[in-house]
Amino acid sequence: MKKILYLIIVAIAILIGMTLADKIPSRSFTITPSEKPVRVEIELIGWREVTGYSSTVDQCDDTPFITASGKTVRKGIIACPRYFPFGTKVLIDDEVYICEDRMHPDYVHRFDIWFSDRGSAIEFGKQILEVKKVIVY
Repeated sequence: MKKILYLIIVAIAILIGMTLADKIPSRSFTITPSEKPVRVEIELIGWREVTGYSSTVDQCDDTPFITASGKTVRKGIIACPRYFPFGTKVLIDDEVYICEDRMHPDYVHRFDIWFSDRGSAIEFGKQILEVKKVIVY
């Protein structure tokens, strides 16, 4: 039950344009009813390789602070395989990320989380994590 409530909160946060890490300090929430009911579906993508990257020319192209979708990098951005449309929301380790960047075509099953500095990306390393797609209606 707690997990379902948490996922509903995630969906509401996505709808109002905030990331959990930036705006919601813990899993204790107060929900104010909205005029529209919200339906959230969580679709398991599977266990995937997840890595970290930062905005350096050797890890990106010659415009390292601009994502493939044309947006400026920020916390909560993830590079997804090319078959995921820009704007797709994915849930990894209780954190929601938005697909705004692309993986190299050789990496068809890998996700790459953006970090503000190279040290944090290296510290994150390469992990096998459960990845889920968040669909909000």
